[in-house]
Amino acid sequence: MFNNIGKKIQVLAKTLCWIGIVVAMIFGIVLIASGIVQKQFLISIGGVGVAFIYAVLSWLCSFTMVGYGELIEKVNSIENKMTPHNEEKEVIE
Repeated sequence: MFNNIGKKIQVLAKTLCWIGIVVAMIFGIVLIASGIVQKQFLISIGGVGVAFIYAVLSWLCSFTMVGYGELIEKVNSIENKMTPHNEEKEVIE
């Protein structure tokens, strides 16, 4: 379950990013449609802004999680290279 956690964090970050982008687009489309139906074009313009801003924010926030997952992968790689394979790792109690 907890093996290869760095890769799992990266996959989770990418998944959440795409979910955020899709939700932002759906919410933006709903605002645009309701603005058209109510003949309030400021709501429609706001819908375009909301869709764009939230999609970009979702994409930008995923950088942190992807970077953290990559950092964990690199640290595990360094640890594996520095620890001889015939020695067991010390258990800290």
